[in-house]
Amino acid sequence: MVVPYSDPEYYRVRPSIAIPGSDVIPLTDHTGLHPNLAPFESLYGDGVMQVLHGVGYDQPCSFTLYLHRCVDDRWRAPTTSVLVVG
Repeated sequence: MVVPYSDPEYYRVRPSIAIPGSDVIPLTDHTGLHPNLAPFESLYGDGVMQVLHGVGYDQPCSFTLYLHRCVDDRWRAPTTSVLVVG
């Protein structure tokens, strides 16, 4: 998980589950990795791994109750739809 540790809004809207800034492994001045992802820090530093922010679909799921299932189904399905990065 990529943590927006410098954004006060992250801590405001997720007070009980936010990762404390002192525990985050910084990647930039604004984002970092969850502490359990420490092995990925060197991959990022070596340029082997990249982080893409704001990735989504041009047609979001219309139902939120099963949102994760909907997204998972889309990732697994062969498609020609366009992936939108914004």
